[in-house]
Amino acid sequence: MPNSNNIACTLEKFTPQQLPEHPLIVNDNVMGGVSQGQWLTQTNTFFGTTSLQNNGGFASLRWRFERIQNWSYATGIYLKVRHSKSEQHTFRLVMKDTTCEQARGANYKNVFSNPDDEEGPILIPFKAFDQIEQMGRQLTGPSLNPLAITEIGVMAIKPTVVGEFELAIEEWGVYV
Repeated sequence: MPNSNNIACTLEKFTPQQLPEHPLIVNDNVMGGVSQGQWLTQTNTFFGTTSLQNNGGFASLRWRFERIQNWSYATGIYLKVRHSKSEQHTFRLVMKDTTCEQARGANYKNVFSNPDDEEGPILIPFKAFDQIEQMGRQLTGPSLNPLAITEIGVMAIKPTVVGEFELAIEEWGVYV
């Protein structure tokens, strides 16, 4: 699981012009589950409940970029977060590039958490997004292309997040 490890880097925070104010909410009800996730814009907080009922277990938010993002100059994504049950809960950073747009439900995911409630950023390099998947199944394909990013999101998912959760995103963006 990527972390900061005191690496010196430049942080470029996402701007309101990059990310839409309101993300798309994608919960397991698309597959019959009953999990619920919501976004509070005022506090940048993702919260809700994941449930294993009806074979469910995830809630997610997705921000679709108006224009394809070229982050080829950057090393990866950084996050500054606080979250519930920090010693137990892990979350997923979800990313899509133009390759993912060719297969419904395809994306790249990477685990993150802040178990020690550290102030510094969590750093997730683009090279860590090396496995494209579709609805949890691995696909054969290239690694994430930072030259052609179309969507970014966060996900609360079983087995580490079952029941109530809260993830406050204090800041996020790319790091160089």
